Amino acid sequence: MSTLRHQPLFVSLFVFICTIQLHAGPFPASIASWDETTKAQQRAAGVAVLQSIDAAIANGDPSITIAQGDYRFDQVIGSTYTCHIQFLQVENFTIDFSGSTLWFDDARTAISFYKSKNLTVKNFKIDYDKPLFVQGTISYIASSGNELHMTMDAGYEAAYDILGNGGKWRAVAFDPATNDLKPQVHGMSMYFYFDNKTAGGDYILSYSGFYGVSLQNSGLEVGDRIAIMPRVGDGRALKVELNDGFRMENVDIYAAPFVAVAGNLNKGHLEFSNVNIIRRPNTDRLLAGNADGINCASSAEGPLIEDCTLSYLGDDCINTHVPYQRVVWPESSTQLLITSLGLAKAQVDDGTPVVMNFFDRASMLPRGQRKVLTVQTVNNYTITESTTIADLDTDPWYSGPAASLRYGATVTVYRITLDKALTLNDDTIATIEGFLGGGTIIRRTQGVGSLARGFRIQTPNTMIQDCLIQNTMGSGISLSGQPHYWGEGPYVTNAQVINNTFVDTNIGDRPDETGESASLHIRTGGDYTTSYIQHDITVANNVIQDSGGSAIIIRGIDELIVKDNNIDNYVRFEEPVSTLDPSLAGLGYGIVLDHCRGVQFANNIISNPGSHAQGEVFEADIIDGPSDQQLTVADWQINGNNGSGTSVTQVSDGSPMSWLSNHPAVQITDTSSTYGSSLGVSYDHDSYSSDEPLYVAFDYKILDVSTNTLSIEAITRNSSGTGGSFLMLYRDDGSTHGLATHTDQQVNMLGYDIQINRWYRIEMAINNLTQSSRDYTLFVTDDQGITTRFDNLPFRVPISELANISIINNSGGSAQGSFVVDNIRVGKTPVSETNPVYEYEVAHHTTSNFIDYSAQSSALPWLGSLPVVYTDTTASYGIGAGIGYTFTKHDTDDLLSVVFDFKIGDAGNNDLSLNACLRSESGTNGNFLVLNFDDGAGGYVLANKLNSGLTNLGIPIDPAL
Repeated sequence: MSTLRHQPLFVSLFVFICTIQLHAGPFPASIASWDETTKAQQRAAGVAVLQSIDAAIANGDPSITIAQGDYRFDQVIGSTYTCHIQFLQVENFTIDFSGSTLWFDDARTAISFYKSKNLTVKNFKIDYDKPLFVQGTISYIASSGNELHMTMDAGYEAAYDILGNGGKWRAVAFDPATNDLKPQVHGMSMYFYFDNKTAGGDYILSYSGFYGVSLQNSGLEVGDRIAIMPRVGDGRALKVELNDGFRMENVDIYAAPFVAVAGNLNKGHLEFSNVNIIRRPNTDRLLAGNADGINCASSAEGPLIEDCTLSYLGDDCINTHVPYQRVVWPESSTQLLITSLGLAKAQVDDGTPVVMNFFDRASMLPRGQRKVLTVQTVNNYTITESTTIADLDTDPWYSGPAASLRYGATVTVYRITLDKALTLNDDTIATIEGFLGGGTIIRRTQGVGSLARGFRIQTPNTMIQDCLIQNTMGSGISLSGQPHYWGEGPYVTNAQVINNTFVDTNIGDRPDETGESASLHIRTGGDYTTSYIQHDITVANNVIQDSGGSAIIIRGIDELIVKDNNIDNYVRFEEPVSTLDPSLAGLGYGIVLDHCRGVQFANNIISNPGSHAQGEVFEADIIDGPSDQQLTVADWQINGNNGSGTSVTQVSDGSPMSWLSNHPAVQITDTSSTYGSSLGVSYDHDSYSSDEPLYVAFDYKILDVSTNTLSIEAITRNSSGTGGSFLMLYRDDGSTHGLATHTDQQVNMLGYDIQINRWYRIEMAINNLTQSSRDYTLFVTDDQGITTRFDNLPFRVPISELANISIINNSGGSAQGSFVVDNIRVGKTPVSETNPVYEYEVAHHTTSNFIDYSAQSSALPWLGSLPVVYTDTTASYGIGAGIGYTFTKHDTDDLLSVVFDFKIGDAGNNDLSLNACLRSESGTNGNFLVLNFDDGAGGYVLANKLNSGLTNLGIPIDPAL
């Protein structure tokens, strides 16, 4: 049986955004020509739309579909937090705008989705009546001082009508040839005013460089394109707050006065599908948003962001975080004043304690865990040096509730009561279990053109997969909490960064708050040399091209996997002087690993160092460090009865499928005139005699077969030469050439055609090498990323002490042929996270959860799939610990049947609960089936679990069966 599985293939040509602009102006010509009569009609239509939505909600309808059109809104509601439209306390409702454009006349929040439950909005576009920034071309830069001039682009003077005269606004420089962000320009602000012009009509700007950088050292040049934008205080394009379950899909946002999508204090899952923040097509706009793209803060769960494009932004494309709670003052050992409890306050008020973990702010070393029993609001608390233990001179914060802590300020704080005494004398911060914002999933999403970072993730249980990150001034992806400066976090654990493409990232000329940046930057906050608060992070199968500085910097991570990444052209620019000791900094290196424990570092390709590169891999204080395997031509041996006709040479034509790439690739050629029964080459590896699963993998390409029936065979053999399994890689079946199995004298075609001059990846997952019940599973991936799987293929003979893989060319006669082999690997784990025999997720931080193959399969004959055993020996509960199998999604109301065999190995004397469940792509669980529910009488039964409800099905389960 074979199944097709398509792997994502990113083409880093950003056609959707980088199209040729067809109209020189902030709006397409057809829209720019609208008169006031047209806009008045759109406003009337907008009022009618809101009335129809309100009526549908009041009527109890499940949804409403709006006729496609242009709807305009000019009324702003609210006083402190204003918006044009608010959907308040809407439950179980879907609004479909059918591709309409929603226009807003004021530079405030467009739509607020507030305190709603299970609300879906889809199929609309957002824009504002006037430009929300100004842009133009730099026409003059003074040789000293801060003055420069800008020739404004036509149409952007209209920003005055919506933004006012000006002020100190942030600025972004663009390459005039490409309209991409210009590399090596320092962060900056500009003093811009509409009434400050030269006699010739250019605008006079005053430059203010971050970190005191002067205009003359800013990287700006005459002719550069520049956009200057304010951040309107409450001007989010879309605000999503205090909701419990929210989905947004098929939305285009063309402008945002501050953050484009702000998700704050949400209890349930947020889902964003095909939400695009882009420069309006058919215009010359340089920006799509004045700050972050999607910013999710202070929420119980992280968002699902899939198939989105977030581009040309005045800050991060994506930012997920939860502010730390900062201890203001310990009134006693069990009573503290803190800055906030966030969403957890309601839980404590309802009588359910929450668990709070305390950390030393400077080092992030733990100070203890306590339950919060009560909380009380304290208004008008005055901050002085004698009334706070927070070190506000050394480390004031600039984000979240604790940003208001300044000496002399009067603030609101919260008095919490702890279940046990805790002595605090120094600056202390805290996190609350269950309210860490964990579970962010970002997949198939593009983050392009960011003034700061592409994806800034500061929350646990994160997956970033199959994404494109391009043209970012700061890090392409940053995984790190910030217990200083911003006060955002908490930390990143159980994270996977897999199969992403980075292009032209880390190209700015300043570090972030940590003092450094990289295309992929992972760093434990505080003293990363001792705290190790970030753990279980995998970085695999990523491509990083044209990195301005280091491609990967990782510091202070416990249990780290860095494998199969391809880095090309790194450290193109001179890196800023590091604040770290030179023995740790790793300036100028492609990959920097510093103070990491439990490291698996393997099979990373690093090529084409930039002009400022100092080396490939820099390591400092690595425990269980790198053990990369590097093959050479000399590692291959000529093998067979007639070796004179076989040659092995190094070639530059390596596999394009980034993964292991233990170059050099080798070309195997056979020009012998007689048939050699074992003619070819072999590669010896460490002997392997275990019955654990074994993975043998390599890439290959047929170069030519001349006029013969070339048979290329891959074989696993033991050290004495006994052959295990033959796989014919190019077998003539009379009409086509394809894969075949060869067991003893029997050859079976697998129905898979092989073409010459195309790369293929072979992975053989082998079970029970020394046993009589042995077989293997085959994965074949072509150079277009399509994988085909073949199960239950037979082994030839049992093998002990397996130590050899042979690639054999049995051409025979006077014929000749050749092929190229690359990326050899023999090991205990699959070659790629995207091609596993089983797919699993172990969420709990422990090595005591593990998954393995079993020699025993189900006694119930049916599918004959590979048996898998999951073992959990931990003493604590891990949410989501277990295994998961991903299948083709089922999105219809047809009958779905899910079948599996299971057996309980043992129940011991614990309250082991085995749950089987169905999940959506976003991770939302459907029904749970509890496979061994304690029946209270010493036995186990099946039970159905739906949310918090549990129904005993009355079917006894015997662990021995």
